[in-house]
Amino acid sequence: RIVTKTCTLTPIPAPKTVLYKSEQLYSLNNFGLGNIGYKEYALYEFPDKPLTISVTGTYTELKEIIQIPTRAHILEFNISCPNSTKPIISIPELGKLNHTLPFGIKLPPYFDLCKIENVAKELKKLSSKQRLFTYIVCCNTIPFEGIGGLGGPILKPISLYSIKDFKKLLPKNEIWGCGGIKEVTDIIEY
Repeated sequence: RIVTKTCTLTPIPAPKTVLYKSEQLYSLNNFGLGNIGYKEYALYEFPDKPLTISVTGTYTELKEIIQIPTRAHILEFNISCPNSTKPIISIPELGKLNHTLPFGIKLPPYFDLCKIENVAKELKKLSSKQRLFTYIVCCNTIPFEGIGGLGGPILKPISLYSIKDFKKLLPKNEIWGCGGIKEVTDIIEY
């Protein structure tokens, strides 16, 4: 499976000053939402691998995106981009979209069980409305105010915590883990 960088309806230029810092316990970046726009990603094709296009935006923008023909097999709605400068679609709004591709949802990091339980309830409601909802991703980077996203090894225990609880609460959905993978042992832990 190939998953694209998160894209938006219209192109967004990359930041003028790119920041990437990698330390033993974390990474920090401001790569953000710089992308070539969904219409370009929609043309991508990989003959031997299924393609997932990651998208973000408002309800109105995503409503327009799902009308654009694509070669992708799956859409991934990123509802957690720490670099977005405008509101992003919510889980209840995803239930109102009328599209034909299976989809997943990339979630933000959660730090308490109560929030995970509330999100799981929203996702169960979504599952009852949208048969095409198949997976969640735990989790996006941690927003680092004014700079970008905090990721790397520090993210792994947060992702694993979320995965464990979401697996209990959403046993029918696939859960994809990400964050802090450097070695085979990290993959085994996921």
